[in-house]
Amino acid sequence: MAIDFKEFNELGSSNAKNKILDFLKKEKAKAFEYRELAKLVNESERTVNAYLSLLKREGKVLHKQPYWAYNQDYSEESGNDLKEIKENKVVPSSFRYDGGGIFSYSNDSSIKLNLKGSIKMVERELTRRGLYSQNIGGFYYLLRKRAGLLNKRNGSPKSDDEIIRREREMAIDMRAEGFGEGLPTNYGSKKSGKMISQIRDVTDYMNKGHTFQMAVTMISREYDVTEGTIRDTCTRRLGINTPQFISLVETKELDQFLRKKSYL
Repeated sequence: MAIDFKEFNELGSSNAKNKILDFLKKEKAKAFEYRELAKLVNESERTVNAYLSLLKREGKVLHKQPYWAYNQDYSEESGNDLKEIKENKVVPSSFRYDGGGIFSYSNDSSIKLNLKGSIKMVERELTRRGLYSQNIGGFYYLLRKRAGLLNKRNGSPKSDDEIIRREREMAIDMRAEGFGEGLPTNYGSKKSGKMISQIRDVTDYMNKGHTFQMAVTMISREYDVTEGTIRDTCTRRLGINTPQFISLVETKELDQFLRKKSYL
């Protein structure tokens, strides 16, 4: 669905975002539906909807379907604390491989992890350095995989089932090496958290009265991916077409369908 140039400019304007936040802060004793809020701040519904989602992720507003309200527990100080915590969080890509099972932290080369050691040793070293991983099992597994410390399989997987089978085999390899305690609980599962989150977000937008196309557009912006990626997630990856997905949402049968597909 096309939008006019004025709305296009509004979507990129931080002034609209500040206007929405300032209004909710001023009316912090009340909660509003986004359509009502759009009229009150004199912005388009699309603009308000998009910025409310951003403000929610920043912890500045609260959302209970269908209402939005200012988060009275939010403060710049708490926001800075959250930023500091996030900065201490590490992921496998935060480390570069030096060889011999040793990884160095990209921001401080004096911080090194020996992936030939146990998961407990790696976790203790992260803690000692003031760092943490949200999923230490997955963190440990992926770094060991990069270092070639897991059994290698020949050939490339040709299907989702093959990928799942190989992940299960890798999990068995880790357990055999004595690192079973570090296995992420979702290895070998067909469930995809990111995929389901995207589908849920599209569904939420549609339940607010948006068309499927508009929902796809908004969610693609939130995840910083192409519209085709979101559309593909809702259709081809589920083995259905667009009209079928829309029908599942409108008839409230999407959850049942996802359960049959083993995604829930």
